[in-house]
Amino acid sequence: MSKTWHGYDWLPTGMFKKRGPIRRRKTMKEMADLLKQSELFASLPEEKIQQVLSIGRARTFNAGETIIAEGEPSGELYVVQEGMVEVLISGVTVPDIPGPPELTPVVQLGQGQVFGEMALVDRGARSATVRCVEDGTTLFVIPREAFW
Repeated sequence: MSKTWHGYDWLPTGMFKKRGPIRRRKTMKEMADLLKQSELFASLPEEKIQQVLSIGRARTFNAGETIIAEGEPSGELYVVQEGMVEVLISGVTVPDIPGPPELTPVVQLGQGQVFGEMALVDRGARSATVRCVEDGTTLFVIPREAFW
């Protein structure tokens, strides 16, 4: 039987608040396999995958946190390791999807999916906002410099 470990926050009231299960960080091999599943990285040779892994870093976010905001400068690509994020675009209304037209969710991304890839193409502003959906979502963040 495996155990599930949970993180806790200390509240100003002197109480603890349970955050949810603590997720184990992926090994380098697991991350390499995850990258190879992505269309963006599938054709890269193993040595380039290892180079990308050595430059990137894992970051963890909680539900509701904004990861990138539309209009901000771009410079990083993100791979979802664990959890879920949602992509939101301003000024768009999508039929059957609730939300104000100012910031409308258009897609959710899960494990192995990539966002922020335009940072590799240009240094322009972000074209969408990406927000974390699940507590403990882990993203592998790769700076633009890893590719140039």
